[in-house]
Amino acid sequence: MLETIREYAAEVLAETGDVVGMRERHLAFYLELVEEVEPRLTGSDQGQWYERLALEQENVREALGFACDRADGERALLLAGTIWRFWWSRGQVDEASRWYERAFAVGDGASDLARARGLFGAAHMAEARGDKARAREEFQRAGELLRRLGETRWLILALAHLAGTFGADPDRAEQIYGEALELAEASGDIRGAAIVKGNFADGLRLQGEDRRAAKLIEEALEGHRALGDVYGEATCLGSLAIIALGRGDLTGASANLRESLELSLSIRDALTLLWTLALSGAVVLARGDARTAALLCAADEALLRAHGVEADPAHGASDGVERAAHVEGLDRHEHAHCRR
Repeated sequence: MLETIREYAAEVLAETGDVVGMRERHLAFYLELVEEVEPRLTGSDQGQWYERLALEQENVREALGFACDRADGERALLLAGTIWRFWWSRGQVDEASRWYERAFAVGDGASDLARARGLFGAAHMAEARGDKARAREEFQRAGELLRRLGETRWLILALAHLAGTFGADPDRAEQIYGEALELAEASGDIRGAAIVKGNFADGLRLQGEDRRAAKLIEEALEGHRALGDVYGEATCLGSLAIIALGRGDLTGASANLRESLELSLSIRDALTLLWTLALSGAVVLARGDARTAALLCAADEALLRAHGVEADPAHGASDGVERAAHVEGLDRHEHAHCRR
């Protein structure tokens, strides 16, 4: 019925002779909407704003398609670059990547701001796909433009993710994290500082510095809670669960993980759920239920493929499974499914 109404409305619109004008106004409206919503996706009422964008997805797609078809690279990149967090959180990585390709294909004459946002969004999708080389290049280019534009809030996030691409060079990563944290504290960006600390902590965990990592994560969690940032709280609690699991504290790991999952579900954050699902498998494995752990990880693997996402070692799911197996005394064969 809705499709029939849509077809009829399209016919009526065509009869008015102002299809292009109407679609221009449609594009302008949805660009204004995503600009308004973008900062609200990290606030205390982020859940309702995620749902607002979820209801408007088809309109955003129509607006983006129109901008690309008209070779309006400026507005295509601004729209795609500004809505990045929604796509990223909902795990729409493959679709988002295609939109960035289309937008950049017509974006030669776009402004520095449009290109910076487009690069920023595209870099997050490359990161989610596990393409660290491309993510590093795009975060670097976005960072250069954002620095030139004085877009400090976006620059802090770009640096926080850029540092994570230097996993093989911890000194360089720490240097970038230091710069990002200094910018966040100087500008009073509480959330930016929390993101930097949380990301830095993930890198420290991979180096075996759990104590230092735990301190940073607790500080990050405090910042996210002060702002009511559900996404930030969920990721911090997941990271604390990994550390608790490594210490053999299954009760603490389970409690942190349960709260993290509940928070992620409350805003339908697919990306965080993907890595916490594998971590759930690690906790179940540590409790001695290898079959359920394998089922959880197999389900997670299927979801990763469906969303076009590559598991990030910094999230510690595979590392958590290794530690869980050690705690439980299981052999490598019994937890192979969770390590894929």
